[in-house]
Amino acid sequence: MVRSVLLFWIILMSFSASAQRPSSDFVPPCGLPDKGKFLPLIQDSIYYYDSRLRPFPDRGICLEADLICNNGEPLPLIQWLKDNPKTKVEIICHTDHRGDAASNKRLSQTRADNLRQWLISEGIEASRLVANGKGEDGFLIPEATIKAMKTPEEQNAAHKINRRTEIKILEVNYKFWFGITDQNFFAGQRLDPVLEYEFNKHYDVFFNQQPDKLSHEQKLQRDSAFRVLNLVGIFLMTHPGIQLEIGVHTDQKDVEANNIVLTRARADAIAKFLFEKGVKKEQLVAKGYGSSKPRNIGANIYNKTKQEQEIMYSENRRVEFKIIKT
Repeated sequence: MVRSVLLFWIILMSFSASAQRPSSDFVPPCGLPDKGKFLPLIQDSIYYYDSRLRPFPDRGICLEADLICNNGEPLPLIQWLKDNPKTKVEIICHTDHRGDAASNKRLSQTRADNLRQWLISEGIEASRLVANGKGEDGFLIPEATIKAMKTPEEQNAAHKINRRTEIKILEVNYKFWFGITDQNFFAGQRLDPVLEYEFNKHYDVFFNQQPDKLSHEQKLQRDSAFRVLNLVGIFLMTHPGIQLEIGVHTDQKDVEANNIVLTRARADAIAKFLFEKGVKKEQLVAKGYGSSKPRNIGANIYNKTKQEQEIMYSENRRVEFKIIKT
């Protein structure tokens, strides 16, 4: 009896997105999307009453926590879809083996359709969502294994693992996000200015040396900067012939020798992040420019109010992404 109870709880506790699947089948919530891989959906964040969808209202349908974004909290599926606007996904619903196969097929398709419609109602484009009800096709725990289990509790836990929803990445296309096509890459070309702007408005927070002391709002801003870097990584991984310069700049508040060291270290940190995401080392050149290329020169800053000066200094603190080889 003790053994059965322990096994029952082990099965339940393992019921995450990756239950019974190898971790290599999944992409991290804040990592680079990869065609053919699955999102680590928290199964207990989605609930169907018969065939009707019941997202939990306090948190919605979520992906497993990723330490580099969302404050280490589960990431809402809708947020992932909005952060990765050029992906197309397949919603796959499975049932257990109880009931007849035809009814289970219809039930799973209805559930997949309901989830698709809910995502559309939340602002996700219909063209990015495919609903597929698999019914009894694709058990993670075979029917014979379940029937051999000794207690109803064990069997119910196993049925729960088979009765699941999966989100599979079908397409990853970021070409239009960057506003450029394969036909007009050239050396000296900058990536989309909007992309740089989205990163640079969180420049100071991203490079904060005490991330554990950031406020909740600042952590959310840092997450946004990480997502921009993910997009840069996707661009490089889908265009392996491109070499990109990461140019980091700072203001004129310190001596230039210190500025050079600081900006080079920051450029190296961004490159390291992208390497760890899978970008090839030969695709990146990290450069620290110090304060040698300001957008606002000192003569124009010094006669301003302190508030105006800080705005102008912040415009000098920036990162630029420039293509240097095609």
